[in-house]
Amino acid sequence: MFACMKVVVIAQYWGDEYYHFLVEALPRITLMLDVLVENLDIKVAVHAPKPGSESHTTYIYELLALLGIESERVIFIQTEIHADLAILPSSTPCGRPDTQMVNMLRSVLLKAMYPRTRGIPPQVPRPVIVLVVRESRRWLKNNDQVREALKQYFPDHDIVEFWGIGPIIRQMQLFATASVIVAPHGAGLSNMVASPLHTPVLEIGSPDCSACYLHLALKLQHVYARHPGTKERRTACASAYEPNVDEVVRLVRGLLEAKQQADAMDPPNPFRHF
Repeated sequence: MFACMKVVVIAQYWGDEYYHFLVEALPRITLMLDVLVENLDIKVAVHAPKPGSESHTTYIYELLALLGIESERVIFIQTEIHADLAILPSSTPCGRPDTQMVNMLRSVLLKAMYPRTRGIPPQVPRPVIVLVVRESRRWLKNNDQVREALKQYFPDHDIVEFWGIGPIIRQMQLFATASVIVAPHGAGLSNMVASPLHTPVLEIGSPDCSACYLHLALKLQHVYARHPGTKERRTACASAYEPNVDEVVRLVRGLLEAKQQADAMDPPNPFRHF
């Protein structure tokens, strides 16, 4: 049990897992971020990672630091907390991110990463297709073939494999400048929260997988498609995938065309993050 004077509580079930923290818990802070920045005596209570999950603690600290919340203000709780004043921002249902809060989070993150340009990422020399790589559950058995096909059919793009390592700000900056995201179902897709409006997102995952990334993409106003990852009608979500490479290429091409249509109907404004 912890005791403190004032605390904002954003702890919720599975709240230390990357997707759930970034997409469901962290956006809740945006409702009162100004108050937190101005009142350094207010702590922030988050879901405690399981023993041995040091990487979870690291990215929680790093993401909160981007919002101006330093590590000494963070409290990890497992059961209960006692405080003179406890503030509980509106909670987020599992897999159903709040539209306003998640877009406010994108704006805050971009402004934190690019303060000199008010949140506008720099222009990259060539458009980037981010290919998320997983090495365990839901990994692509033919990842190398997918990568080479993307290189062949989109020669004007750089293909960058994302391994989910390194400082969080560097990971976010990659997605903030992405022109396309291709990824198996998994936490790496959560980083689309930093991507610009109308970013094409291709998720590869069984129909048995949660639709959480579909909901996230739509609420961030991205252009989204999903490949089932296999020719089998029903495949367990945690399976390894081997999508037809030609189908992946066709879907990416279709997403890029859809982005052009979306941009024509709603021209991107570099100062509008949502």
